Order: sequence, then structure tokens, then C-alpha cells
Amino acid sequence: MAILGPFLLGVLFLSELFVLGAFGYWGFHMVSGFSKYVLCLAAPLLVAIFWGMLLSPKASIPIPISLRTLIQLTVFAAGAIALYTSGHSKSALIFFLIASIDLLLIRFFRL
Repeated sequence: MAILGPFLLGVLFLSELFVLGAFGYWGFHMVSGFSKYVLCLAAPLLVAIFWGMLLSPKASIPIPISLRTLIQLTVFAAGAIALYTSGHSKSALIFFLIASIDLLLIRFFRL
């Protein structure tokens, strides 16, 4: 457990970064012109603000762990959908499977 805990938390952190990248990639490839640059920056920024307010360990709005897990899974699913709609269906599936299994293992082991 001494090695598994930090590994699972590290994978969760990388999943959080990946979901921000997925929303940025989606924003850049879904529209054209100058608005793609705006959406490329705005989409991950909004997700990061939402994550920080509700889902981070030091969230300003505390919510029960079961609800937090459900919202985290929803954000990961939305990131996977963003990748899927951008044309990366295999990456979306792999990302969602890794992120959701990792999050559920973290909750199972109460890390």
C-alpha cells in the first residue's frame, strides 16, 4: 500500500491535467477563426476553476465524498467526449477507463 497510494494519486493528477488538455484540444479543433484560440484557452480554464472550487482537496465549497466522486467521473466523461468529438475515439476510451478505474481504486482504498 505504501507504493500503491502515491502511484494512484499520481495517475489521478495526470488524469486531471489530461482532461484540461482534452478540453483545450477540443476547443481548438471545434471552431475556426480567432474564436478557436479563445475557446482553446477558455474551456480548460473554466474546467480548472470548477475543479478547484468543488473537487480539489482544499475546495472552497466542500461536498460529500460520494458526490465529489460522481462529479469527478462526470468531468472525466466530458473530457473523453470532447476527445471523441475531436476524432480521437480510442484515446477517449483509454483515457476514461484509466481515469475512472484509478478514481474508483482511490475511493476503495480511501486515499
